[in-house]
Amino acid sequence: PARVQEVHRHQAPHQAADAQVQVRLRIAAKTVHRAAQRSRAQAQRRPRRQCQRQQRRQRRARVRPRARPADLRQRVRVFEAQLVVHAVGVYVEGDDDASPDQALSDDSGDADNRDKHQDGSKLGSGQAQAKPKPSISSAIMEILDNDIKSSKCPILSRNSRPFKLLDRERKQQRDHKARLHEHEQVRMQGREYPSLATSEHEKALQTIATKGVVRLFNAVSHQQGELRREQLKEQKLTNELNLKK
Repeated sequence: PARVQEVHRHQAPHQAADAQVQVRLRIAAKTVHRAAQRSRAQAQRRPRRQCQRQQRRQRRARVRPRARPADLRQRVRVFEAQLVVHAVGVYVEGDDDASPDQALSDDSGDADNRDKHQDGSKLGSGQAQAKPKPSISSAIMEILDNDIKSSKCPILSRNSRPFKLLDRERKQQRDHKARLHEHEQVRMQGREYPSLATSEHEKALQTIATKGVVRLFNAVSHQQGELRREQLKEQKLTNELNLKK
């Protein structure tokens, strides 16, 4: 019986190890089976996804067609011209230096001329035709060629708002500097800056003052030590007298 027990003892660990190996093999087989199922499902879904992506691209192309480079360049040129005209702030329809009253009179004159031209064309009289409106390029060239009788920037001279904001900011800076100067003057009242001519004399006086302060503190500490010694002597005498009594 003892030998049988020893055999069982030796066999029990091997059996447990075999059971663990079997469990691990089962788990590995399940994982492999699941991976195979996933790969099959992905292979089935892949063409569907590709078809869906292609359909989405076609829908986007139908809804929003891509712009050609030539169209984009044309749009950029038009946008730049609009920005230039807006920055200058002038919509040229005649003379740049004309006042509003003159513009109104010119408009009325143009209307009369048009009416006369129509009447003359009906009657057969040869008259000059109305001038066509200038294009954006001609308007910009007229604005750039115009002489401005001031030292301001020619682009911003017609728009006074930036200059007003700049003047306001400069005024605020000047006021701030003035307040700081007043505060510094109030703080420095009663103070004197040391001069270079008397710097050596001031240094000598400073050394004398430091030596005097050191001697004063030494004397005070010596006096305090003497007072403590006298107090100790008095305490000893009183203690001796009390013991004798």
